[in-house]
Amino acid sequence: MSTRSLLIAVGIAASTAAAAAPSIDPQVGEHAVIQRGKPIVLSGDAVPNERLSVSFADKLQTVMADSTGRWTSTFPAHARGGPFAIKVAGASGTATAGDILIGDVWLCSGQSNMEYPLNRALNGEAEVQGAADSELRLMKVPQQLAAKPAQLFAKMPSWQRASPDSARSFSAACYFLTRDLRRTEKVPVGAIDASWGGTPIRAWMDEASVRSSGGGEAVRTIDLYRTNPTAAVRQFGSQVEAFAVASVFSVRNPAHERRVRERIRAAAAKPVASTSAPTTQETPRRIQNPPKEAGAWVAGRIP
Repeated sequence: MSTRSLLIAVGIAASTAAAAAPSIDPQVGEHAVIQRGKPIVLSGDAVPNERLSVSFADKLQTVMADSTGRWTSTFPAHARGGPFAIKVAGASGTATAGDILIGDVWLCSGQSNMEYPLNRALNGEAEVQGAADSELRLMKVPQQLAAKPAQLFAKMPSWQRASPDSARSFSAACYFLTRDLRRTEKVPVGAIDASWGGTPIRAWMDEASVRSSGGGEAVRTIDLYRTNPTAAVRQFGSQVEAFAVASVFSVRNPAHERRVRERIRAAAAKPVASTSAPTTQETPRRIQNPPKEAGAWVAGRIP
């Protein structure tokens, strides 16, 4: 599974295992939509090895948290419906999540075309003001960086009912897609916006896939970034310089080429003060305005 897919489909969901009382992962938290017709996997955190009772849709199960405090409970597939509630109880306390619907869940991901917000679309303000729909739920994944795969986000996403406030900065393409599906399918719909303009495809891939597809140099740069960010940024600057000279200047312009080289080298020479790190295949972002691959976007229903 790719780094970002892990973060969106699994890690989107994890909270800290050190919590004193049980907790429920955000992807099945308050206002969530859970995919119909598929086994329902609920999860969260609790005290390590704690015995828990988990209830959902009038069914009750008993599970044990593992040695790290993670718990999982799987319920049978369910047709569209709701609202339902999840309740998790143990000796350490109780956690609940309400207003849960069963329907279809769509993941919308890609570059700037997908990231483009609703309020900037054609007739955007009117679309925003008409966005109220209690059975369309939106989750916007915050843009965050990590030097290696993670089980959780520093900034956890959450589900919200579609409203002018929640839809305003949400992906326009994703909103229009799922709004129309609400009308045609007549079921609750959950939309996840996990987009980031300008990201190359390898930023969404795991390291093994990047290596096997000719991206070994990018993986080595990330490996270096984990131990020496400044050296990695300088190395990346050299890569951007080579790309610019080889690919951008189809018509030779020595003066322009020299200015570009100087700009890239100056940016790469700056020390990296931030402790934030890129995703496993994300290129360090100290270089201003590096060449970007062509824009693209994709949407797909969660299986």
